[in-house]
Amino acid sequence: MGVLRESLAGTSAHFHLVGIYTVLDLVVRIAFTEANARPEEYGFLFVTAAFVALMGSFGILGLVVHAAAGRGQRPPFPQVAALLFLPLLWLQIRIALLTYGPVVAGLLLFHALYAGTVPFETWAPVAAYWIEPIAEAATLAMTIYATPFAVRQRVTGKRGAALREGLRLMASTSEGGPRLFVLLLPAIAIGTTAHYLRKPADANPVPSLPEGLALLVISYLTLAALFGAARLLARRAAAGAAAGDRFPGPAPPGDSGGPAATSGPPA
Repeated sequence: MGVLRESLAGTSAHFHLVGIYTVLDLVVRIAFTEANARPEEYGFLFVTAAFVALMGSFGILGLVVHAAAGRGQRPPFPQVAALLFLPLLWLQIRIALLTYGPVVAGLLLFHALYAGTVPFETWAPVAAYWIEPIAEAATLAMTIYATPFAVRQRVTGKRGAALREGLRLMASTSEGGPRLFVLLLPAIAIGTTAHYLRKPADANPVPSLPEGLALLVISYLTLAALFGAARLLARRAAAGAAAGDRFPGPAPPGDSGGPAATSGPPA
């Protein structure tokens, strides 16, 4: 249970990031919702605000990964956000294709076979309401386990399959990967409950006070799980470095697993 205690302690030591991450997540949700509702009025403004908030969220993820790696002085937040924006955005796009792609395809197929008499625009939102938490849970799990690998690959300049490596870590009982679900499952349960307490027709992105508190708890558990995944990756890197000391060979430059490992400006 050591990694869980470390994750909770490390996240509690940076609790201010939890509050900021929650606010940024709300900004992204509200901005995209409003941009979709009123694209001709403020679409560009809302989308711009959403991407700025998304960059801030990625910066926080990078700081958490750096803290879990436990090496070097914390880099400036703007540098981390700029450095990680594109790789983490690309990671989120790939995760979305894996999670929401089958959902959309399944909805289209089911509607064509069994609900063809009902307009798709009317039927789809209700159907999506019932299955969206499943896609959200899968997205959260993939994000937690793959993000440390994406950060490390960006820092070291190496190419790799961050998503595939993250899934391997998730399944690795020898490294303790599945233990992080002790943190993820409560976050998924809270998010699912909050989702179903809202009616399908409720499109208001602004949460009530209880929903806001629930989002804060979800953010805390999410960042704690990310801290744990990054700590597991740091342990793997340390074990690899120790093996390299026993069998000397060329070491990869700047391979510390955190955003501070790069000394140059963000690309």
